[in-house]
Amino acid sequence: MKILYIEGIDPVITAVTAEIYDGGMAMKFYTWMMRKHLRTKAPVGDLARDMERDRQFPKDGDRASIRKYLEDNDACSGCLAAFEKAWRKYERETGGAEAGGRSKEKGRHLPKVRVTRI
Repeated sequence: MKILYIEGIDPVITAVTAEIYDGGMAMKFYTWMMRKHLRTKAPVGDLARDMERDRQFPKDGDRASIRKYLEDNDACSGCLAAFEKAWRKYERETGGAEAGGRSKEKGRHLPKVRVTRI
């Protein structure tokens, strides 16, 4: 994980920011799943491991394209449920990164900061 040094921001928030963003770009769902759930012993972890093994998995896909891919490949209902739950958590943690980095929560405004060094 990269540590970002941001003027006027607590190092704990900096660590969270570094975890959510990958090289300054919003983290893709695939990357988020690999970092968060690859070793999880739950259905979401099974999904992450299946995603890692599947060379055809749409790594840059949005919610709709990933869901369609899973359905087209006969994913079971448990897999689809794990995907939907994981996607909701992904959106909460990344502020809706797939939708251009905008959070769907009303009234949520983050301060503008300047990265001083990485």
